[in-house]
Amino acid sequence: MLELIAAEPWHAHASATIYAAEAVTPFALLMRGRFPRFVGSEYAQDEALREALFPIPVEDLGDLTHPPDRFDCVVTNDCLEHVPDIGQCLREMHRVLRRGGILLSTFPFTFMYDSVVRARFTDGQIEHLEEPEYHGNPAEPEARSLVFEIPGWNILERARQAGFGRAELVFVSGREQATTASEVAGIFVLRCYK
Repeated sequence: MLELIAAEPWHAHASATIYAAEAVTPFALLMRGRFPRFVGSEYAQDEALREALFPIPVEDLGDLTHPPDRFDCVVTNDCLEHVPDIGQCLREMHRVLRRGGILLSTFPFTFMYDSVVRARFTDGQIEHLEEPEYHGNPAEPEARSLVFEIPGWNILERARQAGFGRAELVFVSGREQATTASEVAGIFVLRCYK
């Protein structure tokens, strides 16, 4: 992720503004140390968790509180699979990016054209379409986060529909990026430009 950020012309400027949908992870701490105008947040559904996270900002990727054209870069690491409406989140992230801004996002990838929808909201209730899958949550380690959808190649079309002028999946692999593995030795990063 840092290599992809370093490739952008604004990355060396002290005024570079970066928003990440994480604030308590080692990545967020690293970003806060490198970029003085870094803003990180966590997601919390209930008031008790919101209070426990204070003074960390709490944001909903589908309804961000930031003004339009605020950031040079938005980063989400393994978040999009946990939101019930990826399209809405893409539109919101596009809205808060400045012209020429970039979205960088990682998520589990299905390697098919269509995303795999595992759960959805129907009449205000969660409807499971597949066996429920849960991932860890750094803001609430004892809890688990439901996976709503595993994106496929159609994430590119959905990003363009959200307003991004250019959307691509970049495959990142190698020891320098700490992405060695026995199966898929790397990760796809969604890179979208406003």
